[in-house]
Amino acid sequence: MNQPLTIKRDRLADQVYEIILQKIISGQYPLGERLPSESVFAASLDVSRPIVREALARLRSDGMVSSRRGAGTFVMRKPANEFAKFAPVGDVADIMRCYELRIGVESEAARVAARSRSKAGLRAIREALHNLESALDAGDIGAEGDSAFHYAVAHASTNHNFVAALELVDRQMRAGIRLARELSRLQKRARHLLVQEEHRSVYAAIADQDPDAAARAMRAHIENSRDRMISETDPTEERS
Repeated sequence: MNQPLTIKRDRLADQVYEIILQKIISGQYPLGERLPSESVFAASLDVSRPIVREALARLRSDGMVSSRRGAGTFVMRKPANEFAKFAPVGDVADIMRCYELRIGVESEAARVAARSRSKAGLRAIREALHNLESALDAGDIGAEGDSAFHYAVAHASTNHNFVAALELVDRQMRAGIRLARELSRLQKRARHLLVQEEHRSVYAAIADQDPDAAARAMRAHIENSRDRMISETDPTEERS
């Protein structure tokens, strides 16, 4: 996202989404400022208003903007400047939609894993958690270890459909995890510890065979990961 974007004729809403997001990151649209109207965006980008409306709806879904009846759409959240450095151009919209899918799929996978996991399945999650911690201690960002942990939970559910769902969005999932990890590396160590504690909470709930706690822990972890990624300040730290 660190180079100018131009509109192509395919995936228009995704491209408009990224263009507006890039302008938010650059400060062209500061926090609290009202965005141009749909008609202004449509004219300046040479797209239809429904395309702009879809892009804005996705930004609202991500908590980036908020619409007020009769007043317009306002910037509510600004990703860190480094977001533009690490985010893969053309894939940001896909990554954010992947987070929406993962929240639902992986929360349920964790719930089922807590109910159905075998000793071998639990051991695989524990080993993935240990390998992730070892990678972090060695100075690695831990992107591969993070992905392996989430796949281990899906496998522990003993339902191959959860694994298949992750494999379907594997590229976007890994890109999102790497982006989140790259951004976390720039933050204070407390963020690394917080993220790892979230993983431990998922493992503990599955080990305790507590389906509801496992689902809550996984949902909280993925939602927090997304929110940390697209906020200059850490929302989880602000709430603590």
